[in-house]
Amino acid sequence: MIITDLQPVSIVKDKGFVNFMRLLDFKYTAPSRRTLMRNHLPQLYALKHELLMQELESVDHCCLTTDMWTSRATQWYLTVTCTYINEEMELKILLEKWNITSKVHWVITDSGANIKWAVRLSCWNHLACFAHLLNLVVTDAIKDNDELTFLIQQVKATVTYFHKSSKASDNLVVNQNRLNLPNHKLIQQVETRWNSVYYMLNRYIEQKEAVKTTLCLLDKSDSIIPSEKTALMKDAISTLMPFEALTTEMSAEKNVTGSKVIPLSRGLQQVTTTSTSVLGVNLNNQMGNRFPL
Repeated sequence: MIITDLQPVSIVKDKGFVNFMRLLDFKYTAPSRRTLMRNHLPQLYALKHELLMQELESVDHCCLTTDMWTSRATQWYLTVTCTYINEEMELKILLEKWNITSKVHWVITDSGANIKWAVRLSCWNHLACFAHLLNLVVTDAIKDNDELTFLIQQVKATVTYFHKSSKASDNLVVNQNRLNLPNHKLIQQVETRWNSVYYMLNRYIEQKEAVKTTLCLLDKSDSIIPSEKTALMKDAISTLMPFEALTTEMSAEKNVTGSKVIPLSRGLQQVTTTSTSVLGVNLNNQMGNRFPL
């Protein structure tokens, strides 16, 4: 449970867990937190470490993917993912240092100057993360469309209101039932993930009648997004749909995605070339800048 489900080690002291274990076998006593931390987990780590080291001995080449993130305690972490294919042609992913420095074939990172310089200092080949570049393409294309940017901010403000007000969210469910709409919550935009904008707009369109009704009943009519903006929202969703599909495809963890980059990016460029909307033109320009033919 601690490793598989990411439960805290302190679970062994929780009253509910202790009672549950007694129901299973009243004679069994779970190991203490101290015993787990000092004995069982280190032993398990050592065993897995040895097995992985043995497997990596047969690996000739591997690729690294790295990114930095900040914890809630504002501590910086650098995550390194090692990817390789074994003799059974299975994709394997590791998250540590395993004595593979001489086997690294490529390092994939975002386009940050600091991490690119670090890779060069290590004398490794560098590739920019395709998903990160795609995120920049869509984000910059939206920023260049003032009308759409303002609309997204309006939708985001409305979603924030429903997330913060229990009264509003409860009334939304009531109106969803009255209008025979699914009881789906509104989705909020996440700044670091462009496709959250797509999901937010898509969900708002699905629930717009329930949202409008709820806002009217709560005397928040000034927060209602004008109906004429619906066409712009639907156009944005339609234009971004191929980008969302590609982002999902390239985020796969169980299969190789590197070989798909060129054909899929070329396909996206062809799709955006035929678009006549402001967003479509912006996307095409950004694709041309970041993925030149």
